[in-house]
Amino acid sequence: MEAYLERIGLSPDGLGPLDGAALRRIAAAHAAAVPFENTRAHRGERISVRIEDVLERLVERREGGVCYELNGGLGWLLAELGAEVRLIAAQVLTGAEPGEGGAGLPMSHMALVVRVPGEPELLVDVGFGGDTILRPAPEDGETVTTSRGTSYRVDARSRELPDFEGVAWWHSTSPGSRFMRGVIVSSTRPDGVATLSGRGEGALEWRFRGERDAESRDVGQEEAQAIAGEVFGLRAPLPRRVLRYGPVGE
Repeated sequence: MEAYLERIGLSPDGLGPLDGAALRRIAAAHAAAVPFENTRAHRGERISVRIEDVLERLVERREGGVCYELNGGLGWLLAELGAEVRLIAAQVLTGAEPGEGGAGLPMSHMALVVRVPGEPELLVDVGFGGDTILRPAPEDGETVTTSRGTSYRVDARSRELPDFEGVAWWHSTSPGSRFMRGVIVSSTRPDGVATLSGRGEGALEWRFRGERDAESRDVGQEEAQAIAGEVFGLRAPLPRRVLRYGPVGE
């Protein structure tokens, strides 16, 4: 637990009681320190939902992950700190508006429902690739929409991490998975959202969206690798080429 808190820049001594303010602080620190990223899948590694593997990757290897890993790790940490935590599933909506354009697989996303003293149940989500979501817990079937317009439909039944093993395997191996169509590394920081992404052959795109300024430009492999390390703390080699239907090596 102490190692996890150190990973996100916090310490048990300075955290105080686990109330609503502490929960918001932990979620913000997690989103800033641990990026949403899918580079491991493009290196041929599968997404694991074993909590031992999740903690090894996020804490020991100081890498990022996708929703099952980011929310899975945060859920473990909050439970260790004394919160009541439930895992829930969601179906990512792919249309411009909720209900339009179809939807992803059932259980294609995972989020947390958390209860701490002095607060109602809250939806906590640091794994949706950009926005940190912290709001009252949704009803079953309710649609949650981010400030970027992306959304998902909630299945409010309580789950366990192993329940997501099949869809996690699909996401990290299938040509139809959006994770296998391109590289993305993203984190939500106090000064804005930083993203490194790319599809197809050629350069990756570096983007930063802050409250007062924004930046967007193509970067070559060497600069992309430097950004991955300096901005996101990732040291493993980035995939060099990614085609629409999966990786084609380094």
